[in-house]
Amino acid sequence: MTFNSKYKNHTLAQLKDALKALVNEKESYKDRETGEYSAADQRRIKEIVDEQEYLYYAIKMAEPQAAAAGGVPLEISNSVGRAEYRETPRVFIPGEKKTYGRLWGMENRALNDGGFRNMGDFMRSVWIGNDQRLHALAMTEGTPSEGGYMVPERFGEMIWADVLEKSFMLENSTVRPMEVPTEKFPAFKIGDHSANLYGGIVAYHTEEEGSLTQADPGLRMLTLNAKKLTELCIPSGELTEDVKDFDSLVTTALQNALKWFLDYYLLRGNGAGGQPLGLLNAPSLISVTKESGQSADTICYANLKKMYARNCNRLRSTWICNDNLLPELMEITIPIGTGGTHVPLLKESNGSMTIFGRPVILTEKAPTLGDAKDIVFADVSQYLAGLLRGIQVAKSIHVHFTTHKVAYRLIVRYDGLHMWDQTLTKKSSDVVSPIVALGERA
Repeated sequence: MTFNSKYKNHTLAQLKDALKALVNEKESYKDRETGEYSAADQRRIKEIVDEQEYLYYAIKMAEPQAAAAGGVPLEISNSVGRAEYRETPRVFIPGEKKTYGRLWGMENRALNDGGFRNMGDFMRSVWIGNDQRLHALAMTEGTPSEGGYMVPERFGEMIWADVLEKSFMLENSTVRPMEVPTEKFPAFKIGDHSANLYGGIVAYHTEEEGSLTQADPGLRMLTLNAKKLTELCIPSGELTEDVKDFDSLVTTALQNALKWFLDYYLLRGNGAGGQPLGLLNAPSLISVTKESGQSADTICYANLKKMYARNCNRLRSTWICNDNLLPELMEITIPIGTGGTHVPLLKESNGSMTIFGRPVILTEKAPTLGDAKDIVFADVSQYLAGLLRGIQVAKSIHVHFTTHKVAYRLIVRYDGLHMWDQTLTKKSSDVVSPIVALGERA
């Protein structure tokens, strides 16, 4: 049965009740967030997501009709939503436009706004807590504000748009939209080129009717488990009441913070305590040791030359380092002959910097000068970031009641991992990787 057939003769109130029931059913899976989902669980969650999407837009289209018809059963248009025709989520590679609409297959239709004029209107309603428009977005039954609210798609798109565009990790990594909290998919083993490729692919030259030795490529399973990133903002009650458009200011602050923390944990997450396994902790990372006698907190030409040589994807790789390495990098030169001039290694053009012709990203999120991994040469496209679509927002005046403060909370769920689980041994026996870091210089 299609969704159109299922809800064809429903009133607006019945549509809203059906949506609320789906929200509650999806919430029932929450107790197992940190555990494994069965195949049946994942199928049902996907069904719920599709049906919720359909109902959001059915309600949006039915509201004007209901107002005119006085609540009689409605004929739901066959053009409602794309939920029944959703394509399987795919990955988005660096250089490919990453937008909310493209990631979750919503480019060709209007996004649900939940009946709110703008994000500020939505946040003010969250603050007030008794707005009827919030009921369809509530995460729990009973007192909806206690569980928070799903941000309407149109405003979720606004938040993700800035994050996707300005996060250097999401911009340069491979991004996979997630529909369920746990997703698994196969990948080839890295292999050892001294014997075969991809853990088992071989090739032969044979005479006519010659026989071949069978070889199967090695496969392994990649798993994304959505991690919960929670942001808190606790302004004073006077500030929330006296500052004009304070809710919009909080939204902007939470959005900027989301971009900062996603970058930080996708880069440096340790894989424990609910964190993703960040790029700098990839199992395939190669560390280049300092030169003999090299002073603490310095970088030399030999360091970068060796890092460049050990990277197997040089033409796709980027240098990522802390801002405070810049003075050291600007001092490094390449000597030309015994009496010639010195050519700067770091090149700059219109504000963009390169080393050995490859881009340089300066960021405070990298380890500080002298620490291990303060500079890394990496093909970030080999890092996989998974994003779960929904964004939750909640507000509480109770936690800090005695100090007259208000707690705003924003939750997103995501994960990240490096697609290489080991280094690559080349035919020459050299060991290389798409991610090479400089060791500590203490």
